[in-house]
Amino acid sequence: MRTGSARDVFAPSWNPGELDIDALTLDFSHAGMSGRPASELAAAWGDRLRHVHLCDSSRDSPKGPLVDEHLPPGHGVQPVDDVLRALADHHFDGLVVAEITTRHCGRDEQMRATVLAETLQFARTHLRVDAS
Repeated sequence: MRTGSARDVFAPSWNPGELDIDALTLDFSHAGMSGRPASELAAAWGDRLRHVHLCDSSRDSPKGPLVDEHLPPGHGVQPVDDVLRALADHHFDGLVVAEITTRHCGRDEQMRATVLAETLQFARTHLRVDAS
């Protein structure tokens, strides 16, 4: 749906927290595109937050190109570590799914494996999950 702005693609609102639904997905890259810190969204959504797309974004302002980056967590400006720790503190029992791009790895499978392993370690560290 277009109503005059490229940012209207998430109509009726970019913020699903405004909808009357029971379960919400937090995507750190989408939060970056909206120009809001994911920590604000997670706090506002409370127990309705049931699914997390683990990634990062270099954006913290709605200005600039609308790019859905899906950077590895910790490689952008979203407060990914803080949000995951807060979820762990509140005994979050929803799903956390890595949704990162590995395009920058090209055909280097070792680099891709390293980026994915670092993403998994980031999640385990900040969600306080034992790897055993």
